[in-house]
Amino acid sequence: MKLHHLFLIVLILAGLSAGCGGGQTQVKIYHRFTNVVPDVATADYYVNDSIHTPALAYLLSSTWVKLEDNENWTFYDAFEGGTQNVLDSIAVQKQNKTSTHVFALGFKTPGAQQPGVRLVPVTVQRTTPGGSNARLIWIHGYMRAAGTQTPNVDIYRTGKIAPEIEDIGFGQTRVGFLAAGTYTIDVRIAGAQFGNLFSTTNVVLEAGKVYIVLLKGVEGEVGPLAPAVVLIEEEINNDP
Repeated sequence: MKLHHLFLIVLILAGLSAGCGGGQTQVKIYHRFTNVVPDVATADYYVNDSIHTPALAYLLSSTWVKLEDNENWTFYDAFEGGTQNVLDSIAVQKQNKTSTHVFALGFKTPGAQQPGVRLVPVTVQRTTPGGSNARLIWIHGYMRAAGTQTPNVDIYRTGKIAPEIEDIGFGQTRVGFLAAGTYTIDVRIAGAQFGNLFSTTNVVLEAGKVYIVLLKGVEGEVGPLAPAVVLIEEEINNDP
């Protein structure tokens, strides 16, 4: 067992009255990774000390993988690609037939007031949403330039005056529904009625689908690092 896992176990045991260990029943989960760390060429992702996805580049996602065992916890690790430099490690308590999409967000080497790397586990309900709706899981991974603190943000969309999502902090998620259609998404500092941090046009949602809506990029950057809203479609799986 890796040393950083021992620290995670100590933290887990400190928060539980009955320790952690193997359960008595088989637990089935599904998981995948997305790399949103802008200052590493690639990242290697591990599950329970075994390689899950090597050399995952910025903004790429792995496929869903099933894990089935009788352990109560799953350990996730992110390393700088091809090295033993740990970016972050987390332990996630299992719930049977759930899907966990693990995001790596932040900078490996942050500038002043910029967030460092963290792994964020997102529970994704991958069942078909009803009617003409899409199910959306919003996640805030956008960062300001060095020297400026990354704020909580409000998210606006075409056809609605009030925010669609209010006061979401870096690394936080929110779940909601939107009717199928094509939208412009505006991102503002929380509480600001004017002045977008950035906007993305032609965001197309289809009925009956599940999407991660990722706020990504770095203030002032262009190309792959430019601020934008990115959709990650999640395959439907009515088992979890």
